Amino acid sequence: MHLVYLWVENYRCFHETGIHFTNRCEINVEKSWNETQRKSIYLVKVKNRQNALNAENFYGKGISDFRIFVAENGRGKTTLFELLDMILKKRYEYINTSIILGVGTKGENGEEEIKFGTIHLSTGDVYLLNGEYNGRLSFLTEQERDGIEYAIHYNDPDKEKRLESIKHQIDFVCQHTEKELNRWLKFPIPPRLMVQFNLGWDGLRQFRNMLTATHVENTNLNHTNVFSKKVEALNGIIGNFKWEYDRWINSICEELGKEKIEDILHGIGEVALYTYLKNGRMGYQEEVENSQAIIESWEQKVIDDREHRMNIGRTNVWNRIINVFEEGFVYNKDKWEKLKAVVEQLKNIDEELGNQYTEGLVLKIHEDSNVDTGAEALKKLNAFYEAYANFVGGQSDFEFLSFSWGMSSGEQSMLNTFSHIYQFQKNWNDEGTYILMLDEIDLSLHPRWQQEYMQRLKTFMEETLGENRKVQLILATHSPIVLSDVPGDFITYLSGKEKGKIFSKEDTNTRQRKTFGANIYDIYNDAFYFNVDDQGVIGGIAAKKFRKIKENLKHIDEKTEEEQEKLLEECRREIEYFDDDILKRLLLGLWKSALQKCNLKNVKMVQEYLESLPLEKFQEFQKLLDNWKAGKVQEKEETV
Repeated sequence: MHLVYLWVENYRCFHETGIHFTNRCEINVEKSWNETQRKSIYLVKVKNRQNALNAENFYGKGISDFRIFVAENGRGKTTLFELLDMILKKRYEYINTSIILGVGTKGENGEEEIKFGTIHLSTGDVYLLNGEYNGRLSFLTEQERDGIEYAIHYNDPDKEKRLESIKHQIDFVCQHTEKELNRWLKFPIPPRLMVQFNLGWDGLRQFRNMLTATHVENTNLNHTNVFSKKVEALNGIIGNFKWEYDRWINSICEELGKEKIEDILHGIGEVALYTYLKNGRMGYQEEVENSQAIIESWEQKVIDDREHRMNIGRTNVWNRIINVFEEGFVYNKDKWEKLKAVVEQLKNIDEELGNQYTEGLVLKIHEDSNVDTGAEALKKLNAFYEAYANFVGGQSDFEFLSFSWGMSSGEQSMLNTFSHIYQFQKNWNDEGTYILMLDEIDLSLHPRWQQEYMQRLKTFMEETLGENRKVQLILATHSPIVLSDVPGDFITYLSGKEKGKIFSKEDTNTRQRKTFGANIYDIYNDAFYFNVDDQGVIGGIAAKKFRKIKENLKHIDEKTEEEQEKLLEECRREIEYFDDDILKRLLLGLWKSALQKCNLKNVKMVQEYLESLPLEKFQEFQKLLDNWKAGKVQEKEETV
């Protein structure tokens, strides 16, 4: 099945809005009130589109349908994706408005059929009118709606599950050869992934702040009692332990040459302490006292190891950290065991690496361009990932590690998008039609990469979809460069205001807009609504200066002679900032007209300025001055 149409009665910026996901037909919903039955009636009219482009013929094998959404910020692109996600996941309690959804499928005899489903609306209130549509119209059952296969990728770090994304990226890189990755992404993938301590992690600091607040609150309420003092003492003991632990780690790293992974080793101690404290019951005095004793025992172990290491021997640093915390971890023993498993995996990575550190621990991905090497690496990486994900358990306050490929934000964005698409494909069956929605596809991409984006996506889909799978692509972009690879037949524009409020509507004038193979200036003006005001395609500061110069020159005759001289000089200087020849010629023409309105004294000022200019600019201004003089002579002759 593929998406055909969505009608939304009232949701955020959508107000009785109909949105098409295909160019094969035109659908319109007319809402009216039936006074006799005392209810709203929804009439759905469907007709064929004439001479519509075929997406698969245009973009190649496997692309069954294609739609790209363009709109200003706040006009509903991301809202549309989120709404579709809730509809297809049947999370209707978050929608709270009437919805009509149209999906396309093949009937029993192979003919096209559109099935309409409703949300918060009785199908008895909806009437389907087959105007000039060649296929069948029917209602969508709940079971059929469950069968719609789709995937959404928001190219937005705030919406991402970062740990899950890293997993997808590792899987994607390890399962393909270097040659394949270069062909799809057009940049070399680093053969290793850096693992470092997440410097933004502050779980322990927040916990200590909470303890401090507890003590202060008790004090302010005149409850300065034994418990309050115990809480204050515990906070001090935590600080002492951290100081001793950090000294200990520093000395170990200096001794063993592990300075590059100090952050991780420091971090493990903080996380272990946080894991212990968070799961304790710090509202009870006996628990606070017990925690004091255990942390002090850990601190003593650290001091003993630092001062008497020769007697203990050069045991592995990872084992020594585990030994510090092994005893006394009475709260949430299961969580401690999971943290130990992470430390064991980090130990394995460290031992494989030897002393060849760069900026931290390294997860090796590819030794060469052989995919078998990647598959072997994937086993080890999966073991590490599973241990770490198991410890984090979906709780962001336990994400103490960060991962980096050492790539630019644009490279990271491309890798993230393609690895998610690959992951979606792994979950698809060997045949069928699937819906793939990609939001903000141009995010962080250099204009040159935006030029190549559609071609890269097309190549990737052709080579990875397989023979019997098809995909409906639904994209959203702010990039006129990306849009130059898309004919108007495949574009939906969301725009419109109503009674001073923004209500997104489909702009039906799509075929008249210039996009495919058009120059960027035309696309900005036609497809991105830059032609609706006098700013054009230049920046806001430049547009403001342009308008200010125009306004000042227009009303220069209202100024005193001194003000005129100052204003002419100021405008002349600011006109020089403009690099566009058309804008500069326009402003120079206005400047000449203003000059003619002013006192002849200003002509001397201008001539002095012209003499200081390079030859090319001097000739340009000299021509203006000659024209002005000629105009004055003509005025005298006409007077005589």
